[in-house]
Amino acid sequence: MGSKEENLQEQVTTLKNQLDRKVNEMHSMQQIGKTLSSVLDRDRLLILIMDEVTRLMNAERGTLYIVDEEQGELWSKIAQKAEIKEIRLKIGVGIAGHVAKTGEVINIHDAYKDKRFDPTTDKKTGYHTRSILCMAIREPVKTEKQQGKIIAVLQILNKKDGIFTADDEDLLMSLGSQIAISLVNSRLYGVLDNKAKELNLLFNLEKELSRAFDVDDMLQKVVNMIPGALNVEHCLICLLDKDNEKFTSRFADHINKEALMSVPFVVHKGIIGQVMKKKSGYVSNDAGRDKH
Repeated sequence: MGSKEENLQEQVTTLKNQLDRKVNEMHSMQQIGKTLSSVLDRDRLLILIMDEVTRLMNAERGTLYIVDEEQGELWSKIAQKAEIKEIRLKIGVGIAGHVAKTGEVINIHDAYKDKRFDPTTDKKTGYHTRSILCMAIREPVKTEKQQGKIIAVLQILNKKDGIFTADDEDLLMSLGSQIAISLVNSRLYGVLDNKAKELNLLFNLEKELSRAFDVDDMLQKVVNMIPGALNVEHCLICLLDKDNEKFTSRFADHINKEALMSVPFVVHKGIIGQVMKKKSGYVSNDAGRDKH
């Protein structure tokens, strides 16, 4: 009789623990939903999502990668000491890259036994990845029959109390829809915010240019305004003398013009040379490593 009572008590305890876990998960998901809906800034949102999800999944680390279709890459922002650093991965490379390409959910108990795992980051940081749970975040759709395109990849590392389970997969899937909506809202907010900044810049430019004394004064006003409007550090304008193929004048924000003119600029070399040659815009996100 005692044995049956003990078994029954064990079952009751197990069920109670499962119920407590589900209640905690439900409360956490409600809190996450409220928190995510209140943040629209993309960088803050990425870090906030991962803080909340990593805590809920009882994991050591996590990263939310955004799909960059034009570059064929995944990118994310991570907090590193006192600054926010951007990281990028090629779609199809590593676990997150594989998920971005295929859309499948990957649950790995031992990362180093999976040929898809790329240990490069572990080698650089000294961190040791054991277990991985990775899934795609899809754009919200109107009907269940439709399947939204993959807009992000969520990767969780090293569950603290063992390995990731099927229940963890279900929990992450449930969070995925909330995360997708937050990302779409953040993207729309970013588009509207950029449009508002563009209109404000054009208005201020028109106002300032109407007060300019001459062309030099006008261009100097332009380079002074652009960094703040576009959230960049510096702006440079060079005027070309087509007959001599030389820059006759240069304008930059917060730089002495005499010092600026003393710096040698070769018309047909470097990034400026590429722009002159193709007569079109050129984008480089890592000028120090740019082949031009």
